[in-house]
Amino acid sequence: MSMDKRNYDTEKRSRADKAAVIRAVVAGYLVYLGFTIATNKNTDMSPALSRVLGGAFIVIALGFGFYIWKRWRSDVEGALLPEEDKAEAEKASEE
Repeated sequence: MSMDKRNYDTEKRSRADKAAVIRAVVAGYLVYLGFTIATNKNTDMSPALSRVLGGAFIVIALGFGFYIWKRWRSDVEGALLPEEDKAEAEKASEE
């Protein structure tokens, strides 16, 4: 059973992971804000308007989450080493 071991540029992969985490924190905060707005009872805003506005924040956060996933996948693919670099990396690990 052979596994396809992919080699990545560690700096690019690390940058992609860090950017995805930061974006995910922002998306999580947008969900939190949306939930807080939708369930806020101490406001002059009508309950229907606050639910619509909170729901809009949550939908935007979900869309942003999809963007985060697509961008992360693209960045990780960009971090893949070309075949000739992969052969050099394997040779260096054997030594």
